[in-house]
Amino acid sequence: MINYFRKIRHNLIQKNKTSKYLKYAIGEIILVVIGILIALQINTWNQNRLERLNEQKIIKDLKVEFEANYKDLNKTLKQHQIGIEELREFQIITKSKDYHNPKLNSLMNSLLKWFSFTDRPGASNNLISAGNLNIIQNKDLRDLITQWSGNVNDVADDELFLANFTRETVLPFITKNYTISNLESENNKMLESLGLKLDTIALPIFETKPINWEILVENQEFQSIVSLKKMYEYHCVLECKITLGACNNIITLINSELND
Repeated sequence: MINYFRKIRHNLIQKNKTSKYLKYAIGEIILVVIGILIALQINTWNQNRLERLNEQKIIKDLKVEFEANYKDLNKTLKQHQIGIEELREFQIITKSKDYHNPKLNSLMNSLLKWFSFTDRPGASNNLISAGNLNIIQNKDLRDLITQWSGNVNDVADDELFLANFTRETVLPFITKNYTISNLESENNKMLESLGLKLDTIALPIFETKPINWEILVENQEFQSIVSLKKMYEYHCVLECKITLGACNNIITLINSELND
């Protein structure tokens, strides 16, 4: 094809047909430009195709990450909700002065436990740290992924506050005013409810000792501790719900972007 065009140019020059040659040269330039534009368009199309394939792979990885986060966060939320319910029941029993209620020992265990959510960073962290978040075309999805770490930090802050309160305030008080060995069996029941298989080494050694519940539950400091822990648990519930909603929105957008 190139030799063919070259012969045409040569013949026009030899025949001194300048105007025709100029027209031909312009036409040839236009053809070359069109060819370049087509090549660029094909290259751009191919690059876009590869980027979309890469985007689909990343979105699938994000789906795995955030579905795992949703499951773990929902489990943590339920534990905080159980904690509130147990502490509320403790208050109801205290108010009714039902000092012989068989639930008191198990409810005491709710004062000593805390739960925390840890997200599973993966594709989202890699995208942000590498500065490749723009690979995701959906702006709403990009924004939610960017905000995700802030949601997780809000949950972590409240859960850390609750954990510190339990370690620094609740445990010292309970240790001084209650026979902790009574809680070993209750603690084991709680762990088993989470699906953990316990070894015989976890079995309690000491027998359960009688507790003067009236003195303990009527103690003003004790009642304040129960109320504070209940409030802190509720803050954790609220943050978990907000973050769970954000996680659900991310999953919804991810599913809308996936090609079957």
